[in-house]
Amino acid sequence: MSYVVSMGRESFNDALKYVSEAKECYSDERTYGMWSASRAAMFSMCLSAESELSRLIVKSLEKIGESNWTTDQRSIYRYLTEYTKENESPPDCITTIARKYKQVLSINGKEIEKVRLPQGYRNASMLRNKITHYSFSKNHSVFSMNILDELEKFINEIRIFLKHIFAICDLEYPHWIDKDNYVTLDKKFKETQEVRNFEIVLSWKDHEDNGQGNT
Repeated sequence: MSYVVSMGRESFNDALKYVSEAKECYSDERTYGMWSASRAAMFSMCLSAESELSRLIVKSLEKIGESNWTTDQRSIYRYLTEYTKENESPPDCITTIARKYKQVLSINGKEIEKVRLPQGYRNASMLRNKITHYSFSKNHSVFSMNILDELEKFINEIRIFLKHIFAICDLEYPHWIDKDNYVTLDKKFKETQEVRNFEIVLSWKDHEDNGQGNT
């Protein structure tokens, strides 16, 4: 059986499921469940953004052609695409979101001097970081009764960031970025699966452009 996978899309879809769960918990006055689902949604949204950054680095490098790659870019491409690199440490130039963002800009010929991540993304990641690097001093934010309001802002900023990085690459962003509701992907892809030995097909190529990802 063959599966086309996309960590960016799937993580975004996961986040929408957790958002729905968080809202349901709020309606049922299950506060701990609301906090738990909200945290999961934020982590999944950030995972989606970083996954798409990596994918766009690969797409951008392929667009300019291997003959134009620098030594660093060659190392980046190999690390991001070759199974033999799975357990190796990433090149220093892509060890953080900010560095990956800088690579997307650089490969696409954009100005990179004094570059910073967009303010909206930094605002969103600030709350995620308070959860990731938790301490009692952050309780007011992490265990806020208004966390659903913060979650809505968070999701909006990640959507904006995703659209922004696709624009840098002169690419139309995939339609799933505009989705508001969770989709059961197993049911969606059932009719497209081929019966053969199990295989994961990585989506560095544009499976979302052939009709599977734009719906």
